[in-house]
Amino acid sequence: MSDVKTHITEWLSAGLARIVAGTPGAPGDFPAIALERSKQAVHGDYATSVALQLARTLRQNPRELAAQ
Repeated sequence: MSDVKTHITEWLSAGLARIVAGTPGAPGDFPAIALERSKQAVHGDYATSVALQLARTLRQNPRELAAQ
């Protein structure tokens, strides 16, 4: 994993841990973060579907979860 991808993954992990800790009934862990290059440059350099995966578990809107 490149150094940038490592930093982004660590940053996302910290943010997800904060969200999960502040959500009643949330599981103690969250899905593994799969970080990949965006297929379209207009969507940024990297993409992950972890918000979609976690939203299902937390029963929240994935867009609202990603915005947190």
